[in-house]
Amino acid sequence: MSANTYKLWALGNAVNDGVSGSIHIGLAAIAKRANPGEPNIVINELLCNLFARALFLPCPPGALLDNAGENYFCSLNFNLAGQALPPSPIPLVLSKCQPLCWGVLLFDALVMNTDRHGRNLAFDRTSERIQIFDHSRAFLPLKATIDTAIKDNAGKLGFSGHCLKQEISSMDGFDFWVARIKSMPDYIVEESVNEICEIGFPNDKKSVTIDFLKSRRNGIDSLIKNNIAEFPNLPKPVATIAPLPAATANPVPAAANVAVQPVQQK
Repeated sequence: MSANTYKLWALGNAVNDGVSGSIHIGLAAIAKRANPGEPNIVINELLCNLFARALFLPCPPGALLDNAGENYFCSLNFNLAGQALPPSPIPLVLSKCQPLCWGVLLFDALVMNTDRHGRNLAFDRTSERIQIFDHSRAFLPLKATIDTAIKDNAGKLGFSGHCLKQEISSMDGFDFWVARIKSMPDYIVEESVNEICEIGFPNDKKSVTIDFLKSRRNGIDSLIKNNIAEFPNLPKPVATIAPLPAATANPVPAAANVAVQPVQQK
């Protein structure tokens, strides 16, 4: 993941402490809070941000904010121009960032992101870099619980209308990102779940959630390969035919080689 630049809101006064000339600043960020229809927004954003940053995917740094006792999740604003981001041209994204696109796909399978589209996968045509953001409907979308998430997604991709899934046509980058995700340490999964328990995720579901996410991590390659038919442009595996059994060492003699005694006429 390359170093990215984020938007400065304001420059303030000097801190006047230490020797590095530190100053107070205001950073531009995008913040979200839960609502009655989507009570898991902050939980989902925090978990996904912790995972994405641990994997060094191009996802803006995020943090929790407190506003009069209410939790917000905010992510730094990478949109330096300040204009509405256009939808990303997915074929161009794939042509320029093919290996990294597998990182995004596999990450979205890991966290069961149901909402990846061209407006939350940003592409900068000048730098040819992508940024992923907006994970409100990953992990536990809408009013889902961890029990329903496990039941509905065991052995499945965890998404249907993914913008990259419909277009990707090469496995370039797949093995690299499978290896990286599988090598994500247990403590990343465990501490990330601990973090969301601090902001409302049920503590009595901690162990089952950790086990479920570790299982998805460990079998991330199988999740894709077992659902390869859902990728319309990927080459499908060729069916193999079992070889015929080898000939026996002592074949039965042919009928022509069997001696026949003539019948004597009387």
